[in-house]
Amino acid sequence: MNFKKLSNKTRLSMTFLLELSIFILSGINTTKVLASVGNGSGTNADPYIITSVEQLSGVRDNLSASYKLANDIDLDNLTWIPIENNTTPFIGTFDGNGYAIQNLKINQPSQSYVGLFGSINNATVKNISIVDANIISSNYTGGLSGYSNINSTISNCSVTGSSTITGSMHTGGLVGYGSGLIEKCFTTTDVTSNSQNIGGLVGSADSLIIKECFTTGNIKACNIVGGIVGRNVSDSKVIGLKMQNCYSLSNIEATHPTAIYAGGLLGISNNDVINYCYFAGTIKGVDLFKGALVGYGDSTANDYFDTNVTGFTSPSNAAKTTIEMKQKNTFVGWDFANTWSIDEGSTYPYFKKYEITTPIKLTTTAGDNVVDLSWNLASNTGRYEVKKAITAGGTYTTIATTSTSDDYSDTNVINGTTYYYIITALNDFGGHTNSNEVAATPNVPEPSVPDAPTNLISSPDNGVYLWWQQVQNATGYNIKRSLIAGGSYTNILTIPTEQCYFYDNTAEERITYYYVVTAVNANGRYLNISMDGNAVKLKWYTFPGDVSYSIKKSTVPNGTYSYIATDVDINTVSNYISLVDNNVNSGTSYYYIVETKNSSGDVQASGEISITP
Repeated sequence: MNFKKLSNKTRLSMTFLLELSIFILSGINTTKVLASVGNGSGTNADPYIITSVEQLSGVRDNLSASYKLANDIDLDNLTWIPIENNTTPFIGTFDGNGYAIQNLKINQPSQSYVGLFGSINNATVKNISIVDANIISSNYTGGLSGYSNINSTISNCSVTGSSTITGSMHTGGLVGYGSGLIEKCFTTTDVTSNSQNIGGLVGSADSLIIKECFTTGNIKACNIVGGIVGRNVSDSKVIGLKMQNCYSLSNIEATHPTAIYAGGLLGISNNDVINYCYFAGTIKGVDLFKGALVGYGDSTANDYFDTNVTGFTSPSNAAKTTIEMKQKNTFVGWDFANTWSIDEGSTYPYFKKYEITTPIKLTTTAGDNVVDLSWNLASNTGRYEVKKAITAGGTYTTIATTSTSDDYSDTNVINGTTYYYIITALNDFGGHTNSNEVAATPNVPEPSVPDAPTNLISSPDNGVYLWWQQVQNATGYNIKRSLIAGGSYTNILTIPTEQCYFYDNTAEERITYYYVVTAVNANGRYLNISMDGNAVKLKWYTFPGDVSYSIKKSTVPNGTYSYIATDVDINTVSNYISLVDNNVNSGTSYYYIVETKNSSGDVQASGEISITP
């Protein structure tokens, strides 16, 4: 619903309806206002289908029904009223079906129990993403739900994008205060609070199981803060929190000036079980009760942290270097067959469901001062990094990043230098795979030289007539003559390409002549030019039979040329000859032509080429 398009009269009516809705939520008014609901009967087998903002808001009219999204829902930054609160929680099933709720905005700084849902109890919420949320409230605040009571299950849910969650006590990126089960969820949102019991996933835990979850956002709070959970508030005689197969890459800051409880996974532990988890973020604040895994209390076995990134060294059995954290054998007892994956030497452990399994096949085409790359796109991939090295196997430098393209042209290359390329496919969840390595050497392309003319025949008749087969791509023909078989030949005339015959009226009677016809075109001599420091570097392709070259230069196009090198012998096994002209001035344009002489004495000139130092 777009409120901007409503008339003043309609705005007044709508305001009344919203106020009525608020009274209903607080229990003051018992009148039932039915919102629009989608198709379905509301059972688990036949849930209500939600396709619009109005239908999503209608969930509050039947809190025990089953619902299912059929598409993404964009709230368009309309101010959202959470679906119920702690006194009348949602007790049904909500299946996001893999879709997202976008631009969730809540600005209620004095209101508690705030999120998409204010509170859920004995409910199931699954398969939904909250994207680009902006929530400001008081206690019990989360991107998905402010409160999750016992026997509730939250699975395959996330809070991502440019989301920010700001609350007071019991604030988390996903859930403010959590009980029950949370599994296969993650947050990349920033969480901020001026109070305590703050976590990247859950603020406070009470009889809560967390499995296969992770956080990456920035977390800032006054006190009692953790990368996954802020605090276990359960009775110490029971296991109040069981955390298994989780990790946090969050940067954490506790702002209390004298005493903090801050941990990479958990702020304060209270008879908890934490297994197969790791932390590789940072923690900022005073040193009292600050730990890489748990701020106050003990973590259990098989948990690790990156000592290089965190700066912590204790507990020593859990402290590993960045190199060790990217090696599979570091993680003793971890399930890399079903739960975890790792790209040796490249990534921390990440969840197997985010693996990129499609092989990336890279191909390259080298040209003149350019290397063109192309590769196939892969599923489960968010972006591709183009990487280059000057030695086989690296070290590689990322030269470009793209999200959808399957090709890239690298123009930051030097002809004659070999480069080595790979493509790295990644996603935001740790998935990572490299393509094959391909070497490419950019160079001036060899010119397309015309074939030799064929079917040359002659006929003497007061001279000599010559005919031959026309040659494709030729722009002219050189007619050469000699008095002995095999030459040396003298070029007697160059004729245009459309003329495939020649009459030699200078031939004398009773003398035997030997003729050769050579096809030529503009590519016969190809000149490349570039700067070499403060000098001009010229480079060109040579042909078999070439014996010497000359270079001439002018300061105006097609001008009066002066030779800077003449009849220099060609003595190289390379197909290319180069010359450096140091006699140049910055800001002046120069025009060059190369002339090459072959063994027959023919001189072939390149096209003119210019450069301005």
